[in-house]
Amino acid sequence: MLISHDRYLLDETVTQIVELEPTAATGCRLIAWEGNYSSYAAQKELALLKQQQDYKSQQQEIAHLEAAIVRFKVWMNVSLDPRLKRQINNKQRLLENMDRIERPVLERRKIALQFRPHVRGGSKAFELRKLDKAFGEYIILMDAVATIMNGERIGIVGPNGAGKSVLLKLMLGELPIDGGELWVGPSIQAAYYAQHHETLDLKQTPVEALRALRPMYEGEAVAKLGRFLIPYAAANQPIARLSGGEKSRVQLARLMLTGANCLLLDEPTNNLDIPSAEVLEKALDEFAGTIIVVSHDRYFLDRVVDRIFEVRAGALRVYEGGYSYYQERRGLGQ
Repeated sequence: MLISHDRYLLDETVTQIVELEPTAATGCRLIAWEGNYSSYAAQKELALLKQQQDYKSQQQEIAHLEAAIVRFKVWMNVSLDPRLKRQINNKQRLLENMDRIERPVLERRKIALQFRPHVRGGSKAFELRKLDKAFGEYIILMDAVATIMNGERIGIVGPNGAGKSVLLKLMLGELPIDGGELWVGPSIQAAYYAQHHETLDLKQTPVEALRALRPMYEGEAVAKLGRFLIPYAAANQPIARLSGGEKSRVQLARLMLTGANCLLLDEPTNNLDIPSAEVLEKALDEFAGTIIVVSHDRYFLDRVVDRIFEVRAGALRVYEGGYSYYQERRGLGQ
């Protein structure tokens, strides 16, 4: 049995998906779907559409039976015919014995995420000019050369410990470079999503975290957090007590408020459930600015980025294509 939010892994390894679905009658139920994640998603959509049709048909039948009962009751009061009483009882039994179809939830509640840059930015976002970075004798980058144009979507990949997060922090100016030059466009406004939630003050409450970024009434902050599925009780306790997913959603809420035109994201899907990851993908697809993302989520990278930077053994290599193209070229030894 595999429990995972990694859609690529679920597509590649499993042959059955078991879904824990909430229900009004029993609280929740387990539903098994044959196939991998992509097959499950397609089957689920078709099943919901059929359930919606069946629900509408049954509701029409219920309305017809209830209307008939009302009519028969009126007629019985006028005629006192005992046969009408039997008709009423028969139709009431039909209603009572009916296997009710639950109203389908076609769109479960999701986070309300949308990135809108306050400033468009110039034509070029970053330029790495023979950039060097090392920690002691351990070389992260040597003579790294690359240009990132405004509006590009860059995925940074490489082995664990190769320096992917270090490259992000160099671009943010949080780490000094050791040689060469890192040019940043003068109109570039960068915002950072940290893998381990370093952008959050864990002593603050989520409400305080939003109000520290932009002045607002407490009620407005609570409402914004609610749209990120942070309930009122969690919104007013220290962030340290939140789950990993809740911390990630607080980070995303703050990221949205920045109005930045360049997003630097370090493993943004790690603590997100699949619906939230899909919302993030859509928000990034609609974002007009620059995206630079470190991720091991191949499914996510294939949907978000169109160029790959590989950091490996001190070298930076650029692949002009998405993650699947990068995998193909790596497999050919290119």
